Amino acid sequence: MKKILRFSLYLFLNDYIRDFSGSFWIFFFPLILYLILTSIFGGIAEGENVTFRIGVVYEEKSTAFEKMVSHLKGEKVFDIREYRKVDEALKQLKESKLDVVIFVDKNFDSSFTKAILLAKTKMKLTVPIDIYYVPERTESSMAKDVVKSILKTIEVEIWRSFGNFKNVKVESSVEEKTKKFNMAHYYFPAIVMMTIMSIGFFSIPYSIAEKRERKSTRRLLVSPFGSGEFILSVILNNFLALLISLTLLFSMGMLLYRVPKVILSSQFILQIILGMLIYSMIGLMIVSLVKRTSTISIISNSLFQAMMFLGNFYFNVLNMSWGIRWFVYINPATYILDKLRGTMGYNSYLSNHLLVPFAWLVLSILIVTLNFKKVMEVE
Repeated sequence: MKKILRFSLYLFLNDYIRDFSGSFWIFFFPLILYLILTSIFGGIAEGENVTFRIGVVYEEKSTAFEKMVSHLKGEKVFDIREYRKVDEALKQLKESKLDVVIFVDKNFDSSFTKAILLAKTKMKLTVPIDIYYVPERTESSMAKDVVKSILKTIEVEIWRSFGNFKNVKVESSVEEKTKKFNMAHYYFPAIVMMTIMSIGFFSIPYSIAEKRERKSTRRLLVSPFGSGEFILSVILNNFLALLISLTLLFSMGMLLYRVPKVILSSQFILQIILGMLIYSMIGLMIVSLVKRTSTISIISNSLFQAMMFLGNFYFNVLNMSWGIRWFVYINPATYILDKLRGTMGYNSYLSNHLLVPFAWLVLSILIVTLNFKKVMEVE
C-alpha cells in the first residue's frame, strides 16, 4: 500500500504540480467558469427583448387587481394573459409557455379595501396573493421577483389617483409555492459535475495514454509494481486532485455565494464519490478501446460536451424532441446532477437516480476487465 501511495504522489506532482496546464484546468478553471456563469446569469440583463409572460387567474372578478394589471398591460415588457382555471395556467407554466402565474382569490377586493382603510391606523392587514413559478428556469425566477416587487408598490400609485389615500403604503403578503431560487446555488452542482467529468474524460486517459506511448506501462508489467497497482495509483492521484479542486470550489461557493451547508452532507458527498468512480471507469474504458492519444482526445471531448450540454447542466433539456432527448435519459451525468440538486432542495425531474449510473459503471468495469492488457501496452 505504501508503494501505491508513493507512486500516486509522484503522479500527482508530475501531472498537476509540474504541469501548469493540468493544474489550471482542474483547480482554477472551475472557479473561473463558476464566477463567469453567476456574473452573466445572476441578474436581469438589460435589453429591449426581455418579455415576461404572466398568467392571471381570478377566482372571482377583482376590480382592484384589474386596475393593477391595466398598468402592466401598457408596458411592452409584460405579456399578460388571463385564464379561467388554475390548472390550465399551471399547465402552460410547466410547458414553459408562461413565466409566472398569479392567482387572485375571491376575497382580494375586500381584503385590499380593508388594508387601505386600516393603513391610516397603526393596524396592518396583509393581502395574500399566490405566485407560482418554476425555480429551475431563470426567466421564471426573474419574473417572480419582478412581479413580487411590483405588487408591493403599484397599489400606492393606483390609490393616489383617487385623491383620498395619498402616500398610503399597503404591504402584500406574497405566498411563494416553491423555494427561493438562487442562480449561484443552482449552478454549483453543475460545476462540481463538470470537474468530475474533466478528470474522468481528460486527466485519467491522457495520463495513461502518455505513459503508454512512451512504453512506460510495458516496463511496469515486468516489475514488482504490478499493472493493477499502477491503475489504482492513477485513480488515487486523480481523487487527490478532485479533493483539492472541490475544496477550492466549496470554499468559494460557501464564502462568496453563501451556498448552503447541505453540500457538506454525506448524501451530497456520496454522489460526488459515485460520480468520480463512474467517470474514472469511463476514462479507463476509453483507453482500453482506443490506441492513439489523438483519437482518445476526439472521443473524450465529444462525450464530454454531449454529456455536459445534454445533462441539464445549464438549461433544461428534458423538453427537447426525442431525437435528442434519448441521450439525456442514458446520460449518467443527468441523474447524478439531478440528485445533487435534489439534495440542495431543488425539484428533481427524475425518479430512479441509480439505475443508469450503475449500468455505466458495470459496463465500463466489464470492458476494462476484458481489455486490461490494452490499457497497459501499445499493440
